[in-house]
Amino acid sequence: MIDFIEKEPFETYDSWNDCKSLLYPNVMVKDGKEYFIKNRRETDYDFDVIRGVSKLIDQLKENNGIYATFYGCNIQITDFLNLIIEHHYSFCKDKVFDENREGNFIDFHGNLNEISSVFMYRMYDSQLIEEIKEIVELINNKEWEKAESKIQIIEECYKQIEQEEGEEMEQ
Repeated sequence: MIDFIEKEPFETYDSWNDCKSLLYPNVMVKDGKEYFIKNRRETDYDFDVIRGVSKLIDQLKENNGIYATFYGCNIQITDFLNLIIEHHYSFCKDKVFDENREGNFIDFHGNLNEISSVFMYRMYDSQLIEEIKEIVELINNKEWEKAESKIQIIEECYKQIEQEEGEEMEQ
């Protein structure tokens, strides 16, 4: 079971808007452990409707808390990786993974050399993190067929998990 909580706000200075602002930390609780999603800024209501915390929570509910798409040309992480493989694109920098201080998620983010395609996926599932790291290494080494095969395996695995969870909910 996954729950989502908006915690008590804290005050911060918003240098972009030159004013004080309240930030509301939003977390996912999965298997008794809290995972940070994103801070909702008091003044971000309009933006939140477009691609803010509520959209991230909807996606996390759909995929059982595995990952969230902050921005990118594809909502599904495997669709994005397939696009890279199909066109033989490359990442702008070698370091595309950042682990947070608490160590309970990793951000996969960056841009592509051949086209402007900034992306950021926050991954909470350790198995997915390792699989995506392997695929990125294969892409960096231009091992396109191996990377494509690995993505197909991931897609099948997560389809099966979704089906099993759907069956459990029906019972």
